[in-house]
Amino acid sequence: MATIAAVLYGTGHRPALDLVQKFLENFACISDALEAVGLWDDEDGFFYDRILLSNGCAVPIRVRSIVAMIPLLAAAVVNEEVIDRTLVNDKMFAEYLRRHGLGGTAEMADAGILRGQPGQRRLLVGVTGLDRVRRLCRVLCDPEEFLSPHGLRSLSAYHRDHPYVVEVAGVRGGIDYEPAESTTAMFGGNSNWRGPVWFPLNYLAATALERYHEFFGDELTIEHPTGSGVQVTLDVVAADLWERLVSLFLIGRDGRRPCWMRGPAHSRSAAHTTRPRDEQNCLHPPPATADEPAASRLSRARDVAGAWHAATIRSHAPARPVCRPAPGVAPS
Repeated sequence: MATIAAVLYGTGHRPALDLVQKFLENFACISDALEAVGLWDDEDGFFYDRILLSNGCAVPIRVRSIVAMIPLLAAAVVNEEVIDRTLVNDKMFAEYLRRHGLGGTAEMADAGILRGQPGQRRLLVGVTGLDRVRRLCRVLCDPEEFLSPHGLRSLSAYHRDHPYVVEVAGVRGGIDYEPAESTTAMFGGNSNWRGPVWFPLNYLAATALERYHEFFGDELTIEHPTGSGVQVTLDVVAADLWERLVSLFLIGRDGRRPCWMRGPAHSRSAAHTTRPRDEQNCLHPPPATADEPAASRLSRARDVAGAWHAATIRSHAPARPVCRPAPGVAPS
């Protein structure tokens, strides 16, 4: 919401500075609450839910879920005018900055979170610190955990061989990796949070990575994929994630779309099996090269997504009726 308010303010169409400040105050409350309840596990480098019992005890639920990534998404960039106004008002966000040793713009610049020329500098505001962002990315970019060929899994593949079981107050529960249909009828048999690629969060993850890169540029790199030994900037990670998401709907070398793994070649509908060759070519982009710029890879992935969408619409469109004039009647 702070990002939306900042964009509105930046357009000049409406005075939204007060909204930006309001959501920064909310941000301070959320960030403090996140720390107070102790969801971060420093040993694992991960956020875990906790169950609070009536006796005051807390039981951590050590499920490696994509939910742990949500704090990483809460990052916004605000300009220096907003920062100055916030410090003058001296409310909750200003107090939050002081507690973290960021009581003025000089301290923020020294910490590397305030960048640009004086008067036009910008501050990166995030619910979780950059060190935790790095550690979360290490897990998210691990093929043995969340990084699948077609995007980020909603539950770590670790639970494929290590189902999680917990017993609280005599109630036993568990969760395991379910990448397709749910093994239970709970929640209508929906397993979106227990294995499959959940597109809304994948979209938010890719855009958040682009936002971090826009601010830090080439200074911030991570290993991608984890274990590869290759350090890349976050725009490269985002572009790779876009490509993986798009590939879920593209016709593979076996003539099938991964999204219809058990269906017939190309589609469940015969309309998909006979495409003009030029359409098939546009749905089989050449593989990315290591030296291809991230922006080019991102643009190409989005172009392919658009081509696939247009081709799918054409394949589903009903045949146009052929109008023939009656015998002896000239066409108009």
